[in-house]
Amino acid sequence: VSNVDDESAGFTITINSYTSEAGAISTIKIKLNSQPTDNVTLSVSSSDTTEGKIRGGTTSITFDNVSWNSYKSIVITGQDDNLSDGDQSYKVELGADTTTTDLRYNSKDPPDVELINLDDDMAGFYISAISNSTSELKDTATFTISLRSQPTDNVTITVVSSDSSEGVANATNLVFDNASWNSLKTVTVTGVDDNISDGNQTYAIWLGPDNSTSDTKYRYLNPDDVIVVNVDDETAGYSVSAIDEYSSETGDTAKFRVRLNSEPTDNVTLTMASLDSGEGTVSDPSSKQLTFQSTNWLTYQTVTVTGQDDNQTDGNQEFTIRLLGDNSTDDNRYRDLLPPSVMLTNIDDETAGFMVSAITGNTSENGSTATFSAYLTSQPTDNVTLTLFSDDSSEGEVTPEFYRFTTSNWNTAKTFTVTGLNDYIKDGDQTYTISLEPTYSADPRYQLLDPPDITLVNLDN
Repeated sequence: VSNVDDESAGFTITINSYTSEAGAISTIKIKLNSQPTDNVTLSVSSSDTTEGKIRGGTTSITFDNVSWNSYKSIVITGQDDNLSDGDQSYKVELGADTTTTDLRYNSKDPPDVELINLDDDMAGFYISAISNSTSELKDTATFTISLRSQPTDNVTITVVSSDSSEGVANATNLVFDNASWNSLKTVTVTGVDDNISDGNQTYAIWLGPDNSTSDTKYRYLNPDDVIVVNVDDETAGYSVSAIDEYSSETGDTAKFRVRLNSEPTDNVTLTMASLDSGEGTVSDPSSKQLTFQSTNWLTYQTVTVTGQDDNQTDGNQEFTIRLLGDNSTDDNRYRDLLPPSVMLTNIDDETAGFMVSAITGNTSENGSTATFSAYLTSQPTDNVTLTLFSDDSSEGEVTPEFYRFTTSNWNTAKTFTVTGLNDYIKDGDQTYTISLEPTYSADPRYQLLDPPDITLVNLDN
């Protein structure tokens, strides 16, 4: 009877330990440490498919006495939920082969792989700006509120005016449950007349936390209060309200409107300018001026702002339209009286990603090469590092194996060369893959973003 040596039997495993609820993937690479005498098949499963799933429905991987030292890849995709449950640990479970005739590998259990699925939900509130001022003429203003993530219990927000002699809200409580948490609830605020020439008065709609919900992430979490101005009906001033707060990089427009709060004794001309012309510019009126007279002071005039495009995946950007008062009008109440600025948002239209060309052909064991190129689809805010490797280093290799896209060369195609290698085995034409690994970057839109891989054939000689 021979004594079988099992000290060299084992597994080499490499792993990127993070997936994310935004869909980032992790790739496990595994190979045997020694050549088996029989096929070795490992079972593969996720311990929690609500956090990570095996791509392609892979349930097992098999090594034979030819491919035993070539890495095989298991790709895991992070799964999303609406819960603010923090980063969650789970495993990719690798099961032993109990049927192989190779006694060194029979029932030899590889270690399970620990992973973390990064949470992309955060407890909090989405609260819009107040639509406009209220007034002592009982003009109303509105704002909306919703939750940022799905709660595990009802969340009740209290609504109270800080000064009911200036304005009151139409609700005292807003209740969000796990079905309506992301539905906008509208609060209407109505101005109150105090019959006093006290000028425009600032007050707040206080939004109070829920101190009794069983959802610990929302318990005691205090929403931001909403500041409102109640316009005195006998005081010089401006009413500025948003019609549509959002422009876009595709050229969509945002609009707001302006009027005076009292009749002027002379024409009042306002001048407008964008503080960030890279995000939005005033397009109408083209003169970028609004003139109010004693005949039209109470009529709202509409201002149109056109969104501007850039090449950056910078997300939605807030910008300000500044309104400058009239320093030459003969109405002393309005001379140099500064209108409020308007905050708008320009919606981003760039998506982080990669353009990877097709491979120019196949490689061969005679050393012939093939090439492909890659570049980013949008300008990153920081360097994006790409790592490449061959899943079968006995058939082909790629150069360079490491490349860094910067904020200046992001859209310049980088060429990568794949060289065929000779294995001195009559094994026929072999298919292999150049893996483009999930990238590393301080730009969160490119962090762990996975480019498509390249598959080609190494022709046997």
